[in-house]
Amino acid sequence: MARFITPVTSAAALAVDTAFAAVVSTNVRARIRRIIIGTVAGTSSVADQQLVVGVNRASARGTATTTLTPGKLDDGTAAAAITGIDTVWSGAPTLAAQDLFRVPFNAKSGVDLPFELLEELWVPAAVATPIVLVNRNNALPASTSYVVSIETEE
Repeated sequence: MARFITPVTSAAALAVDTAFAAVVSTNVRARIRRIIIGTVAGTSSVADQQLVVGVNRASARGTATTTLTPGKLDDGTAAAAITGIDTVWSGAPTLAAQDLFRVPFNAKSGVDLPFELLEELWVPAAVATPIVLVNRNNALPASTSYVVSIETEE
C-alpha cells in the first residue's frame, strides 16, 4: 500500500465551526494514517490559546474551489488515487451532527495523531462522505492559521 502526504495551511482567523480541510475520495477507499496539527501566526508569536479541532464525517462534500493533490512519500509509487484534500469551498461541506472525535490542544504546542495498528480512520470511496477537519470552540486570532499535514494510505 502506498502512502501520501498533503500539507495544508488554513485561512487565518477561522471562525468557530468552520471547516478547513476535507479528505475526499470518489474512486478508492483510503485510510488516514496520521494527522499533525499546529498553528502559525503571521509576523508575531502565536497567542496562548486553547484550540479544538473536530474530525467529522460529512454527509455532503460541498462545492470545493481548491483541492490539493497528495504528494508521494515513496517516489516510486503511482499517483494518489483519492480525489484530494479540499481546502476552500464556495459552499461548505454538510457536517454530521456529531464529530467522530475532537482534539484539544494549546496553540503554542501541536498534536500528532497516528492511526496505526488498532486505530483506523477510513475515507470511503464516496464523494458524499469526506473526513473533514473543523475548527471548534474558539475562533483563531486575526493572524493565526492552522498548519496541518495529513498522511493517507491507499
